[in-house]
Amino acid sequence: MVLTPTTKHEAAQIDAPLGLASFFPDSDSENDADKNGSDGEFDQCFETQTVELRGESLLIRQYAFHSHNANRVWPGTFNLLNYLLEEKEGGGESRSEGRPITYKTNWGSVLELGTATGVLAIRLAMACASNSNLLPDEEKKLNFACNDIVTSDVDDEYGEVQENVRYNFEINNFHSKALEDEGDSSGGIPPHVTHTWGTGWRNSATQCDLENKKFDTIVASDILLYVSAYDALVKTLLELFSQEQDLVFVMSWNRRMKESAKFFELIERAGFIW
Repeated sequence: MVLTPTTKHEAAQIDAPLGLASFFPDSDSENDADKNGSDGEFDQCFETQTVELRGESLLIRQYAFHSHNANRVWPGTFNLLNYLLEEKEGGGESRSEGRPITYKTNWGSVLELGTATGVLAIRLAMACASNSNLLPDEEKKLNFACNDIVTSDVDDEYGEVQENVRYNFEINNFHSKALEDEGDSSGGIPPHVTHTWGTGWRNSATQCDLENKKFDTIVASDILLYVSAYDALVKTLLELFSQEQDLVFVMSWNRRMKESAKFFELIERAGFIW
């Protein structure tokens, strides 16, 4: 497991919310968190913003609210992308001269946990071999940051996360694989696995015919907000690592809390090295 902290110094820490209800003072339980008024209705609001990531301008729709906090672009995304898309020395010269960029690492087949808006996956897909006509052979593999991507996030009641990820890919000129005429498309929208941690990854992946998919790298940013979810997250990681022993987990966590230490205790007990 590889973890990418924000800095080498101790980051400022905050107290973690134990549940969603803490964000809603008038709610009696987490189940009331999505209600607005006595009729139980909630009008979802959103805005589409331009997000600058590693030299690319992306359009990203962000919701005002989501029950599992999967509605916005979080700070750890920027740190993680800087790490994943780090270029070899001279990469800037290649860009200015119009030659292919050479990355320090090709992360292979990538799974993102906690995809949220999809912003990280979209930017990574722009440097992905599966969206190029060039084959990712040994000679050319460092012209790409990865070979292919699968996104994943919580199985929410209305499918808002999956729909928003798809929407954000589309407004950034990625196409559905069902379309025959790709035109000037940036590439295909990667498959999405709807998965709530701890509920069985294979069961979730089977729903989109990815139960036998092997990954080289799992990535995630700012996913340690809810302490109550740590055990379930570790359970999902254990299942994924049991399928592929050479797997690497790369995580950035800018939203740091005192209680985050519990997660690292859990992964150590589970046998992970970080």
